[in-house]
Amino acid sequence: TCTATHLMSAVTVWLPVYWLAANVKALSAVVSVATVFALWWVIPRALKLPSPAQLEVQRSTAQYARSLIEASLDPLVVISLEGKITDLNKATEQVTGKSRSELIGTAFSEYFTEPDKARDGYQQVLLIGSVTNYPLAIRHRDGHITDVLYNASLYRDEAGKESGVFIAARNVTELNKAEKALLALKNDLENRVIERTGDLEAVNKDLESFSYSVSHDLRAPLRAIDGFSLMLLEDYGNKLDDEGKRLLNVVRNNMGLASAGATSQ
Repeated sequence: TCTATHLMSAVTVWLPVYWLAANVKALSAVVSVATVFALWWVIPRALKLPSPAQLEVQRSTAQYARSLIEASLDPLVVISLEGKITDLNKATEQVTGKSRSELIGTAFSEYFTEPDKARDGYQQVLLIGSVTNYPLAIRHRDGHITDVLYNASLYRDEAGKESGVFIAARNVTELNKAEKALLALKNDLENRVIERTGDLEAVNKDLESFSYSVSHDLRAPLRAIDGFSLMLLEDYGNKLDDEGKRLLNVVRNNMGLASAGATSQ
């Protein structure tokens, strides 16, 4: 309208169309007033807009955050409140065997071997804000399975409104294999201990039987030795010196101990 006003000023030099020039100036005045009121509303909001430098910082921050997400070896997924995948990293593509374009917009639970269990975990996040070490398994498009621990938390926008769920599915396939191998080794060792214990019990029984047999067979000879020693002391004691008597008594005492041991066996 400002341009039209200047143009009409030039036109009226040759043509006396003052009525048209007046109307154009009136229109320009109306637009100017409207612009004032518009600026009254726009300027405060414009002043709140980030500057180019702030926009560059935000862009750099977002790029850095994205680099961290992509650098993670664990699958990371952002899910909407409706349960649809809205963002993901390269590790998620690798563990599912599907591209980013195939995954975006699909239900997150369909890639787990137990979709209902995955959805239950998701509902827990919505109710209490997070879940930790929730065991699940992801199915690759070629069929192989990856065991994971599902860690998820609710995230909010700048206004504090719930925006979705962020999911840290940690690959524990190798850990589970190691635990199974360790359990198998433990069971094998326990079986070996039970087997060896049985063998030792059998050996002990054999030793007990052998000891009983030996003790039983020694009773008669021991009694005979003890009896003859006593007869020797009684019948020929007066012909023996003190040392001879002492030695015979030592024999008798030892026979008595041996006989008592054999009896107890």
